[in-house]
Parts: sequence; structure tokens; C-alpha cells
Amino acid sequence: MEKDNEYLKRNRKTKKIQRVLADIEENHNHSWYQEMIVRSEKYANMPAIFYRGNKILFHEMMESSAALASALRRTGIGSGEEVGVCMCNVPELAYVMLALNKLAAKMNSFSAEYNENYIETILRKCSKKVLFITDSEYRRISNLLNNADIDNIVIISKTRSLPGNPECCDEYEASLAEYYKMKDETKTCLLSCDRCITYDDYLDKYKGDIDVEEVGTLDTEFLVTYTSGSTKIGFPKAIIHTNRSLIVSGRFHDAEVSGNPDLRGLRALAMIHPDSNTCLITCISDILMQGWCVAFEPEYKVENALDYLMINKPNYANMTSSFWNMAAIQYLVEKRFAERKLEFLLAAFAVGENIGNGEERFLNRFLKKAKAGSGLSIKGFHMPYVTISIGGGDCEHGGIYYTLWKTLYSKLYALKLRGKPIGMLPEKYVLVSALKECDGKLVECEKNELGLIVANSATTMRGYRDNAAETWKKIVTDNKGHNWVSCNVIGYIDEVGAVHVKGRAEEYRIINGKKVYPFNIDDVIDQDTNNILSSISVFDSNDCIVANIILNPFTKESEDEIVDRAMERCHDLLHSAVYSRLRIRVFHSIEEFPITMSGKRNIRRLEELSDQERMSSAG
Repeated sequence: MEKDNEYLKRNRKTKKIQRVLADIEENHNHSWYQEMIVRSEKYANMPAIFYRGNKILFHEMMESSAALASALRRTGIGSGEEVGVCMCNVPELAYVMLALNKLAAKMNSFSAEYNENYIETILRKCSKKVLFITDSEYRRISNLLNNADIDNIVIISKTRSLPGNPECCDEYEASLAEYYKMKDETKTCLLSCDRCITYDDYLDKYKGDIDVEEVGTLDTEFLVTYTSGSTKIGFPKAIIHTNRSLIVSGRFHDAEVSGNPDLRGLRALAMIHPDSNTCLITCISDILMQGWCVAFEPEYKVENALDYLMINKPNYANMTSSFWNMAAIQYLVEKRFAERKLEFLLAAFAVGENIGNGEERFLNRFLKKAKAGSGLSIKGFHMPYVTISIGGGDCEHGGIYYTLWKTLYSKLYALKLRGKPIGMLPEKYVLVSALKECDGKLVECEKNELGLIVANSATTMRGYRDNAAETWKKIVTDNKGHNWVSCNVIGYIDEVGAVHVKGRAEEYRIINGKKVYPFNIDDVIDQDTNNILSSISVFDSNDCIVANIILNPFTKESEDEIVDRAMERCHDLLHSAVYSRLRIRVFHSIEEFPITMSGKRNIRRLEELSDQERMSSAG
């Protein structure tokens, strides 16, 4: 599917896209590593990595990855071999990615937070010769690894790429001193298993002259990453991406192709877990290919959201809405860093899930108050302030649509959309459609008509790992015989071609003979943008509906008033059979709200809470 561009309409608009795709096929049919070799020559003395104040240049990054590739080859790692990687966001993650790709090996990037039985299954599929893991992750699964038959468990300290004296870090700030000091836990790790070895000792053990020839093509399988795991917590599906996913995505972000200005030298935040291709492709590969600097953030705690922005000072940041809300609350309500501004923040992306109407207002209030982007200019043009942006797609397709500066786009398209909301605009190389069932066949929806969102692009996954049945289930064929890969969400496409995602396709109940989706309820509750940040409705095991609302911290009304008005709207706008099953649960703080390890709202946990409360009240 990832090469299937035959459905692109042949017109002036797509002629350039076809040329770029053909050029990639002809002149970029190589590994991602080879692509980075060519590009890094232009950026050799520019910072490629920012790590808690330490800067690593492009040529230094490539030299480190070449040394690691040599050690891996001497270890016996070759083309097609799958290597387990369980790391947080540290500079060495980039070295491991590049080195494995140079050898045409696969990188299986999993998380220590998965179910233990699932991790054992993953380890059985990976090479027994070597595994890379950061010290903090090793502590979580040391028992599993110590019982695994792996020759070299390479432990990477989170402190390895930091100077001995924290005050030597560039942009060091005394007020954030705790973030420049991390504990080196490798000594403790080494004591637990004689097959553990530090990263530097591994390089030393397998050093020596050896020719490592670059191999691999666009279609060489490279990344085994994982979905967010929200369907079955602890057991996310493994997906395979080829070099094509990385190279096409990066190429279409080049200034002469995208039409955006060349912004090389800026800094982007890589904080999302590395078991997601959102991190490895969007936050690392895409950024490095543009000559940007990647700010690797090794922690992932929602309570530190604002601190991560302040210490890394990213010009571009991807975070889930939970993280953005926490940063806004800390800045606006708790007045943390209130004297400082986010003048460095050029693009603030909410990713991974929808943001409510109230959230959008709240986040834009935060960004305006913090004067986001005020210290930067694009070709001499200063933004009045940066508004929240939205990005999306799924791990199966990658980041296939986004809208930069959402509020400004709303004004730009105001005449065409006539006051309707702005959605996410697809990347140029992506075909997106909404399909509905008609006489037993899937046909294309009209504009603004709800349907199953499907896509087809050069960055679509190769498939689910060892799960052909699930892969085929994702492929849907329309009445024209066109094959698409389902995004597994219900949504619509508007007059300007933007995608609006409403909710998961399988999460509905039949009530009074009709499909009822959680978003049917949330759309009504979310109308109170002054008092409610967002609403996330779930069904419990008895098909009762619980709308979980997060209150705006600046609300001046009582909880009872807000809930009563929300129920009144639901009474007036929803079918009586739906209304009779509805109740509202209130969360006063984003900290109370359950989130998954990937930072998204935890739907499964909300369902469990609903069932527990029903059992409690019944008791």
C-alpha cells in the first residue's frame, strides 16, 4: 500500500507531487542512513541534538552512529536482523537508529511498561546477540532480561551525554538545576547480570577496523513500532515501517516541496515515547532531515509539562492535550514561570487525540499570555502570537495530516467554511477519503458527511507484525475498486479538504435502533466553552453512558450549575433513549484525569471507573 499512488488525480495540482514521488523512487532509493549522510554534509557543524543543554553537532552524531554500526557488525548483526531497543529519549537513541539502519537491520522499539508476557513475546522475536536499553528502563524489566538469552544487554545511562558539571550545560539555569542532574544507574544494573555491559564498554569490546557498506532500499523494513495500546492496555499492536516512510515524509517537508520557508537550525522537542513512530519519524527523522536540532527529553511526566518546555525551549513541540493543559494550568493558574515567556515556541502541536472546544480556548489563552512565538520571525514577519496547532493520523499511516496555527486558519477559511471549525489538512502526498455503506458497498461521502476515514499514502505501514489477519482487516475497498487502509475513526472531510476526526469507529452502541457514538454526546456538552475544557464520554458494561468532563480552572460557576445546564442541553438535543442512559462525572483537574502511558486520555480506565461506581452504588 505504501507505494500505491495510482489514485492521485492527474491534474496540475498533483503534477508536482507525482514528480517528487518519482524522484524519490529514482534518486532516493536507498536507506534512511544514506539519506542522512547526504543531508548531514550540508549541516555538519550545526547542532543535531540538544540534550538538557548539551549540544551535539551533525558530524558528531554521524560519527557516533558509524562507530556503533561497526561494533554491531562485529557483534554479528546483519541485514534483516531484528534488534530490541527499549530506551527513553536520549541522544544515543539517534545513534542506534542510524547504526541499525546502516546495516539494513530492523529496530524493534518497545516499552518497559508493556505487559510482562507481551515483552517476553517481543524478546523472542529479537536478536539474541544484542539489546539496547536505558538504565531507567532496565530497572523496570531487569528480571525479564536477566532470564532472557541475550549475549549483550547494552545499558545506556541517561547521564552519558551530559557533561560532568551540570553548570557546563549550554543555557544552564539555576532555577531548573534539578533537570541537569540525573542519577547514573548503570553500576547497579551491571551488578544484576553478567551479560550487562555499558554502551562505551560495548563499543570498546567490539571496536576494530571493519568495512560496513551501506545497504538497504526504500522498501527495506526498518522500524517495528507500536500503536498507542488504547484498545488493549499493555498489548499494543506491532507495526512495520520501511525506509520509504521516513524518506517520503522528510522529503515532503523540504522547503521547495512543502512551500514552507526553510527554517533549518530551529529546535524540536522529542518527548513522546520512542515505541511510537510519532517519536521516531515525526520528532526525530523528519526534524533531522530538515537540518533542525532535536531536543531529546528523557522524562515523560505530565506534572512536569511546563518545565520540559522551559528547559528545552523548543521552537516546535508535539504533546498530547493532557500535557498542554497541564502546562497551561501551571502557567496561568499556579503562576509557575509566570514572569517568563514562551517567545521561542513557533509551533505548538496537540497530537494523539482531539482537543475540546473549551480546551482550544484555554490553550490559546495560555499561548497568548505567554507571548508564544514573539521572539521569532518568518522571513521578517512576526506572529502576533502562536495559536494551538493540531496534528494527527495514526501509527499505521504516520503523521498524515496537520493544521498549523489552527485559529489563524479558521479565519483564513472563514468565508468558505461559514463559521464551521477548521480540521486537519492532509499532507500533499496523502489521499484521504470518508466512506459510507450504501447497498452493501462502500462509497465516498459527500462533503461534511460522516463516514469511515481512510487513507492511502507512501508512508502507510507495511503491515502489522506477524498478524496478516489484522492487516487485511484494515484494508477496505470502495465501489471503484480502490484499496484504502482504514484509520479506524469516524469523521468527515469539509469544503477545503480538511479532515475532522470525531471518534473511534468501533466505539458505539445501538440505542433505539441507531448507532450512538460518544462524540454525539460530547459535541453537545462541549458547547459550554467557558466552563468545560472537554468531555470524554464512555459506555459502561450495561450500555449506560458516562460523560467525563474536565472543568475549566477559571470557571466562576458552581459544579452543579455547569452540570445542570449540560444535562439540559442533552435533554433538548439528544434522543430521549440516549438521555435516559446519561450521567456526568466531573473532574476538577487534569491531574485527576486518567491517562495512558502514551499521555492520551485513558478510555479503558474511564470505562472501568464507570463499572466500579455502578457496582458500588448497587452494593
